[in-house]
Amino acid sequence: TISLDGIDLRAHCEFEDVKGFKTKIQLSKARSKPRGPKINKDDLCVKKSSDPFKVAGAIAARVRDMGKAVGVYAKGSEAVSIMIKSVYISCNYLDEDNLGLLFVPTFMELENKIGDTMQSSTYLKLTLLMHQL
Repeated sequence: TISLDGIDLRAHCEFEDVKGFKTKIQLSKARSKPRGPKINKDDLCVKKSSDPFKVAGAIAARVRDMGKAVGVYAKGSEAVSIMIKSVYISCNYLDEDNLGLLFVPTFMELENKIGDTMQSSTYLKLTLLMHQL
């Protein structure tokens, strides 16, 4: 059991095929969160119309350039599916540099303006952490 005493959950995915139907997720405990559960200006927003290969290229470029945590977030099942595929594809791109990714999932409630009203929506944010293979 993980309590609220500063321990966080980290995940590493292994995909057996590009469709993502066969996936193995390895969970581990960590002492602290790498970033807070909020959207930062550098985070990538994935939409249901996003191209997973372009998102993957952006993830890989940011990981290589920044060498630290990269945030990606999405709302809705189609966008989350594209986000997961993008993470998988970016892992393939980063393999060439002997780099891998772990991720920390966070659910967030954000206010969106739809027409004249504000509505609350649930987003999934993945904070991607680089590690040497």
